[in-house]
Amino acid sequence: MIVIAVLGGIFTGLVAMERAVTGRLFATAQDIVYIGPDELKERLDGRGDTLVIDTRSKASYEGGHIPGALWMPLQEIPQRYTELPRFREKVFYCSCWDDGASVAAAQLLQEKGLMNSKVLRDGYTGWEKAGYPIEAGDKVPRRAFWDTLKNRLEDLWGGVLFLIGR
Repeated sequence: MIVIAVLGGIFTGLVAMERAVTGRLFATAQDIVYIGPDELKERLDGRGDTLVIDTRSKASYEGGHIPGALWMPLQEIPQRYTELPRFREKVFYCSCWDDGASVAAAQLLQEKGLMNSKVLRDGYTGWEKAGYPIEAGDKVPRRAFWDTLKNRLEDLWGGVLFLIGR
């Protein structure tokens, strides 16, 4: 019982600190605009002025990515966001189960004043499942289980480093 009370107090303190620093209680899904793979494909085929940004690890990017995507891993975005156009539509994607890296990237850009940042719902996996082209061929060669696991862990570690500010 005491442990629950202590943990509750810690959480309440963190919530108060977040609200004091940012003026809001944690970012919500309403803060981010999502688009699906079909909508992104239409935009790339139509206007062609959408910038697609891959926030995954280098190994994941090299293993296959959306054609024309810029590789900018999540942990580099705080230093490199000035390379991105301020008002051009930017769509981030990752391979996280909850689109976490993409959401973090889009939120950071919104906080820095770069408008029109969106997240590709279901990221690379959704794009691939929809059967859309992948750079370096229509089908990415399947990697061994351990290579895939290593890439996912690198993506996760990059997100952790970003969140703790390293």
